[in-house]
Amino acid sequence: MAYTWAGMRKLTWQEVKELHKKGKLAGYYKLYEDGTEAVIDSNYDFIDDVLEHKERGGEFGEEIDTVDLDMADGKKITAPAVVDVSALGCMDELEYELWHVIEDYMVQFGIRTQDDEPDWATVKAVQNSIFTAFTDAGVDFKFGYEESIAQAIKQARKDGEKA
Repeated sequence: MAYTWAGMRKLTWQEVKELHKKGKLAGYYKLYEDGTEAVIDSNYDFIDDVLEHKERGGEFGEEIDTVDLDMADGKKITAPAVVDVSALGCMDELEYELWHVIEDYMVQFGIRTQDDEPDWATVKAVQNSIFTAFTDAGVDFKFGYEESIAQAIKQARKDGEKA
């Protein structure tokens, strides 16, 4: 689907069904391929409004806070107030895409790889440079392992108190 806007987080179908079950789907959005959206009002019909939208290939979303920031040369960007990288799950797909961009870039210099295996050290270096540029501009990245570490510390403290 072509819907993209930094101020909208796409919902999974499971999330949509759970929100509906709880009676909390009103106020969320139906997302359309042309980049538009429509708020789901409080008197929606699940079958006619929601299920039909999904069956036509539509998606759903919730509005999130965004911030306007400046890149190093003054290029304006809009980013979610917090970019939850852990919500992406595994970064493998993004890293493979980045490797293909690196390969396309090398071709411009007449450089090509001798096999199809990505050079992960190069991918990580480029990825770190991208993260650094965005972080320097003020993007707030949240990584899942930070929460995991915080939970592990909290659990260790609880275990220590019991002993």
